[in-house]
Amino acid sequence: VLDDKVGGLNPGDLVLVVGYTTEGKTHMGVQLAWNASVVQGLNVVFLTTETIRSTVRRRFICRHSTLEHFDIPGGLNSRDVKNATLTDVQKRQFAAVVDDFARNPGYGRRWISQVPRSATIGYIESKLVRLQRMFPIDLVILDALYLLRPEKRRNTDREELSGILKESKQLATTFNDGLGIPLVSPWQVSRSARQEAERTGSYTSQALSETAEASNSADVIVSLLAPIDNDQRRVNLKCQVMKNRDGERAGATEVAVDYATSRFSVASQQTGSMDGLFAGFEATRL
Repeated sequence: VLDDKVGGLNPGDLVLVVGYTTEGKTHMGVQLAWNASVVQGLNVVFLTTETIRSTVRRRFICRHSTLEHFDIPGGLNSRDVKNATLTDVQKRQFAAVVDDFARNPGYGRRWISQVPRSATIGYIESKLVRLQRMFPIDLVILDALYLLRPEKRRNTDREELSGILKESKQLATTFNDGLGIPLVSPWQVSRSARQEAERTGSYTSQALSETAEASNSADVIVSLLAPIDNDQRRVNLKCQVMKNRDGERAGATEVAVDYATSRFSVASQQTGSMDGLFAGFEATRL
């Protein structure tokens, strides 16, 4: 349903993945980036501010390990990779996954970059311009916009966040001599917005009321709502398309996420299937 409604990510799109802390926003960024590079063969830049680069890389590898031809039931658990608790068999599997991920010529490029403290949108743009000289960039994941520093100091945090959003939209639109680029970023809501979503069963536009510019600047807004106090590896999330400037919205739809592999899938309570989701979230190349 979500894929059909969104219909692909296009150059110039600013896409916000909305939710509270630990609900899966960064995991969705990994899913989107992995799908674009591995399934679609596109070039992706993943810029991280709050998660260190090695963690993002580990999540990419574990997401890749779920491909059927590796024959690893459930994929490799990122916690085991982090803690070096893989079995001897899993170590050999890990090596095979890394080799394929790094060397397969059918995949697009994936560039993971750590964003320095106090970076601005101007810094992000200059970084992307340098990378664009090395390879054409088809999709940018920026985790996360709200941790950047504004180009100009404002009177309040709200005004500064509004400025960052406007600058991000301009970057998505004007990048590469005006050809544009899809720019995707997590966007964290307040605790009160999370509590209200828990009460009503889904997020509404009121969740973004503290920064109204999030609703104004974004072309697509997708929300994630996890069960409260969730501590499970796999869980069903309520996912909805809250805004879609060039298409339809979608009400809350259940999707499954495996936090150990950053894999999103069609939720199936009867079969527990993990069929791939967001294949339709395509970063359209001009």
